[in-house]
Amino acid sequence: MVVITTLVIGEQAGRVRLTAVTTVRSLLDDLQMTPVEGVEGRYRIDFDASWKVLYIFGGVTFATLVEAAIAHIGRADLSPVSAQATYIEPVLEGPAAVQIDVLRSGRRGAQVRASLWNAEDPATPGAAAVVMDLVLGVHDPAAVDVIDRAMPADAGRPENAASREEMYEQYVEVPFHRQAEFRVVTDLESTHANEGRTITWFRMSEPTIDDSGAWRPSTLGVPGDILGPAVSRASGGGRYFVVTLQLSLQWFAPATTEWICQHTVVVRAANGFTTGTAELWSQNGELVGFATQTALMRPFARVQADGFGAEETQG
Repeated sequence: MVVITTLVIGEQAGRVRLTAVTTVRSLLDDLQMTPVEGVEGRYRIDFDASWKVLYIFGGVTFATLVEAAIAHIGRADLSPVSAQATYIEPVLEGPAAVQIDVLRSGRRGAQVRASLWNAEDPATPGAAAVVMDLVLGVHDPAAVDVIDRAMPADAGRPENAASREEMYEQYVEVPFHRQAEFRVVTDLESTHANEGRTITWFRMSEPTIDDSGAWRPSTLGVPGDILGPAVSRASGGGRYFVVTLQLSLQWFAPATTEWICQHTVVVRAANGFTTGTAELWSQNGELVGFATQTALMRPFARVQADGFGAEETQG
């Protein structure tokens, strides 16, 4: 399917559409990587422009590194337990190199470091754009099972939540938005000043459920990158572009439903930085993942100047 969008930069706060012919793509297909001959643990991936916000969406690069680490270690007995990624520079569309280094592979678990950099020649090392540390383990169903929280009572159902199209004025239209459907339970109007909490429902335009009947574990990183709307709400509808500095994810259970409920809370926003958490719930009320995110808060007007055709004098 092809979706055509147009570019409009007007006086209405935050109303920007990108001119693009954006194909709806399968994330599962786009996570396929090619081994680089002669370099152990090295892979090439090509990022399509359809995954861009200003640059490739952080949740997609997170998923890419998790997918590469799982594929490289090649142990069916291990599942991802936790991962933390540090974002050093923007990831660009086009070719990228991924390096996987197994730090330890033991009987019940493994630790892996994954690095990604923008590279025309993936065999040549360079400065990393993203670095991730990933823990994998063997599940023990006989171990104690404790949880101290429940799905938010006001989450409702995705079909009853407001679609992005219904709340268009509050969103920037970017290519990545055509790859996912995003429905809002808690509105982002300015009357909710200083309430840094949002509930949203998320699914990929092309489903990420694989032959196991669940989301492929790596792809849960995409809905885990969700701090931005809660920052907007916390700031009373202020327009900020949230630039991820670190993103971590803990996997708790397979996500077996098409929609994921994202319950996001801003823990702190001050001095130009923000930190928050996101609970990821399946439609059946199971907590499948938990993300923490630290980000730089850039006023939208500055991002618009930097990324949407500013004058040369604007930096």
